[in-house]
Amino acid sequence: MRRRLFLKGAGVVTVVVAGGAVWRAYDQGVFSVGEGPAYKPWKDWRNTANDGPLALVSAAILAASPHNTQPWLFKITNSSIELHIDMQRNVGALDPYLREEHIGMGCALNGSNVTAGTFAGGAGAVLAAKTPLGRLGRVSDIAPLAVFLASDESAWITGEVIRAAGGLVVAT
Repeated sequence: MRRRLFLKGAGVVTVVVAGGAVWRAYDQGVFSVGEGPAYKPWKDWRNTANDGPLALVSAAILAASPHNTQPWLFKITNSSIELHIDMQRNVGALDPYLREEHIGMGCALNGSNVTAGTFAGGAGAVLAAKTPLGRLGRVSDIAPLAVFLASDESAWITGEVIRAAGGLVVAT
C-alpha cells in the first residue's frame, strides 16, 4: 500500500515539475518562433534608409555560421568594409585551425555581396564604383580560388590573406 502511494505521489510531482518547465519555456518565448529582439535585424534590414556600407553589414550579420557563433567583427570606413575574426567567439577545440571561423566569414561576405545587388543604385553601386574593376564580384570570380584552396595543390599555402575583391578592401 505504501509503495503504491509513493509511486502516485512521485507521478504527481513529476507532472507538476514537467508542467512548470513547459510553462516557464512558454513564458520565456521558447515556442515563439521568429519573435523577440533577436529577430529584429531580420525584419528591419530591408527597411533601413541607409544605402551605404552599413546597409551591407546589416545584411551580412544575418549570415549563417558554423556553430551559430557569428564570429566576425566589421570595421566600416567611407571606402571599405573590413571583416575580422572575433577570437572571443572561437569555439576552441571544435575548430582548432579556425577553418569553421573562416567559412563563417565567407558566409558573411557572401551575404553582403548578395545584398549589394539588391540595393539598386544604392550600396551596390557605391561599392562597385570604388573598385578598380568597376563592378561587384560574382560567384564565378571567386569560385576558381575556392576550388584551388580546397584542392591538394594548395597544401603549401598556410596562413595567407588572399584578396579576391576586385581591388576593393573588404577583409584584412
